[in-house]
Amino acid sequence: KPTEVRDQRAVELLLNLSSARNLAPFLGRENTVSRAATELSQDIKSVYRWTQRFMACGLLIQTRTLARSGRAIRHYRTVASEFVIPLAALPLAILVETDNSLHQQMQDALMRVWLKNGAERPWVSAAACVARCASVQPRIG
Repeated sequence: KPTEVRDQRAVELLLNLSSARNLAPFLGRENTVSRAATELSQDIKSVYRWTQRFMACGLLIQTRTLARSGRAIRHYRTVASEFVIPLAALPLAILVETDNSLHQQMQDALMRVWLKNGAERPWVSAAACVARCASVQPRIG
């Protein structure tokens, strides 16, 4: 079941491609920092710092610790296999960017329909524009 994320720190981490990439080795499965670092082709210290950030905002938990001579081996996994960010939790900058993108898509759709039906018959375009605009899908990014 997807977990809703409302904490701003967690939302920012999930929306950041670099941090999302560092969370991937733990998504829905148990992993160690060492193995994750190998999978990501990164150094262990860097991945360890990411795990600490993910744990601090509640995205990652430590599942078990294997005792051994020297340092114990800690295993981590995400608190869910899937995360959902509600619209209300999205940062304002993303909402504005999405709104601008949708606005541009709507304008483009209106112009295409208007040109297709001929500039001299705008009343024909109005009905077609409504139908066309209803089919515009938002594109983020």
